[in-house]
Amino acid sequence: MSTAPHKTDDPATLISTRLTDGVLVATIDMPGRRMNVFSWALMDALDALIDRIATDGTVGSAVITSGKSSFLAGADLDMVRGFTTAATTLSRDELRAMTGRLGRLFVRLEALAKPTVAAINGLAFGGGLELTMACTCRIVADSPDVQLGTPEILLGLLPGAGGTQRLPRLIGTDKGLEYLLSGRSIAPQEALAWGLVDELSPPPELLARASVRASELAMSRRRRDLKKKLDPKPFDFAAPDIVQTIADHYGYPAAVTQRYPAYHAIIRAVIGGAALQIGKGSDHEIECFMDLIGDPTAGRMITTLFIDRQRADKLTAPFARAGTPRVVMLANGPAAQQLTVAFAKASIGLLPPRAAATADMVIVSPHQQRGDGNKFVLLQSPQERVSAASGIYVRGSPTLGTAMEIVLPDGDEEARARALTLAAKLRATPFIRRGATSFLANLVEADNKARAAGLDDDGAVMAMSEAAVRFALREDIGDKALADVAAVVSGIFPAYAGGPFATANRAGSKKA
Repeated sequence: MSTAPHKTDDPATLISTRLTDGVLVATIDMPGRRMNVFSWALMDALDALIDRIATDGTVGSAVITSGKSSFLAGADLDMVRGFTTAATTLSRDELRAMTGRLGRLFVRLEALAKPTVAAINGLAFGGGLELTMACTCRIVADSPDVQLGTPEILLGLLPGAGGTQRLPRLIGTDKGLEYLLSGRSIAPQEALAWGLVDELSPPPELLARASVRASELAMSRRRRDLKKKLDPKPFDFAAPDIVQTIADHYGYPAAVTQRYPAYHAIIRAVIGGAALQIGKGSDHEIECFMDLIGDPTAGRMITTLFIDRQRADKLTAPFARAGTPRVVMLANGPAAQQLTVAFAKASIGLLPPRAAATADMVIVSPHQQRGDGNKFVLLQSPQERVSAASGIYVRGSPTLGTAMEIVLPDGDEEARARALTLAAKLRATPFIRRGATSFLANLVEADNKARAAGLDDDGAVMAMSEAAVRFALREDIGDKALADVAAVVSGIFPAYAGGPFATANRAGSKKA
């Protein structure tokens, strides 16, 4: 039985190469994609590249970089969807062959007799960062646009291509576990300080510096120690209940780890691989990964925060390069204050009230709405309604980003474009629907009432789910999957449950 879905890219077109004075510069640039992502075809291309580096006598060293503004963003949507399906249909051996392929490629890359240098020109997340860690050396462009990280925990997963093995070995157990368990990204200066990268470079000089470093490493003929074991300090990996002890150390109590099994899985992957060579450690890591991929929590989080969220975020893509919107803020209250702070972080300067007539957007309170096409009501409670204008409700969470609900009472395309331009600038995940009140504000009210009544987390989840169903009976909710995305990204609904409508569907299935 084949373990790889149909390939949609031609591997020969994904990595271009140029050989100069023994240095092979390999540039990843996937045609037709905004970002490079690991697909089955890109793995084929990487496999061929490793073969060439190993066997071509004219190649003394290699530089791996990207032809896009980002380096490599992680996994392809189709591949992740295939993993979740395969976890329910394939045998353990078949699933291991499928999910472990990228990790095995990185073990091959790291074991090459010839040095490799990663020239990181943009963000490198998940598998993208894991690729760089398998290289001999990492040089990163010193730019605020560059971020490095392993965000898999935010999808209920672990980095399954060597991330739990190499990151702690590179930057130490304490920092390594901190980043793995938080999913937060690292800026170039911080990455250099902790030893994740070896050198910073001005962006225009990145490729030249990486080529020089690759040539120097080839002449030195030094090899990395691939047998290096992980120093467990400051922890005692043999201590009783060490897995939860480590989770507690980073602020993830049992109440959290019981809901999100990825925390324990990451810690077990690090502990279990600590005394192993990197290849065996990667084998242990993929066993932990397979346990997670079949867990219902991971399935829900992948569906909501990866597959469906990508659908939502694509709505802002046509507006990503639009100019900065000119905004006047006439609304007041806590939501207006929070939005003003978000505008400042996104470098959106607010115009004075007298510029309202010429502004792209005028954000008002409900009593200020008129029929002007540039007015948007800032909705702050479930009782507030839009009638003569469109509405927005903006809310963010510390780890998942920001969601923007866009309420269009009459399907106004111009208002839709204005709101999506703002969402793109704020890097907010949009949720567009026709209606009169805010769906997300209704969820907040349901949660507050549940807590006031003394309900626990499970009770609050069910209360919000029931409120969502009632809301959909009286107003057009649009795409329920995208409503789930907004509810989770905003931090209103817990990620482990997948969203209020997903929860209602499960509850209905159990009753049936």
